[in-house]
Amino acid sequence: MKTNAMRILEKAEVHFIVKEHSRPVFTSVEAAHEREVKLSQIVKALVVMTLEGEIIVALIPGDCELDLTKMSKIIGSKKVALVSRDEVKRLTGYKTGAVSPIGMRRRLPIIMDERILDEEFVDISSGQPDAGIELRSKDLLDLTKAALARICK
Repeated sequence: MKTNAMRILEKAEVHFIVKEHSRPVFTSVEAAHEREVKLSQIVKALVVMTLEGEIIVALIPGDCELDLTKMSKIIGSKKVALVSRDEVKRLTGYKTGAVSPIGMRRRLPIIMDERILDEEFVDISSGQPDAGIELRSKDLLDLTKAALARICK
């Protein structure tokens, strides 16, 4: 199996490990269990939309919840909300629960919670629910060109 995210990592010469699952997973808890890592090492990619219509991807550790109020203040919008499952697929090319921050259908701005860098290695979705990708958190930051902020509750 080779996903778009894996091809991009290879092209960028970023070291990564593919972690195949015994079954498809769609939650951070399931992913951490399947990949035998701490929940804080799982990176969730959540797609939000501002009241003004701007689409942004929020990357947060698996053990925290996105604070939509903080997101609103950081990006200067009155309100942000998670987009629907159908919109996630249309915007990123990935199913909800298997969104990789790498290789999305279109380039979207990304904000990464600073806590992700507390872990040397993190696990992101491969873009498929049957495998994840482990890489250095610093490499994830560099490759996504994410802005850093505190966006967890």
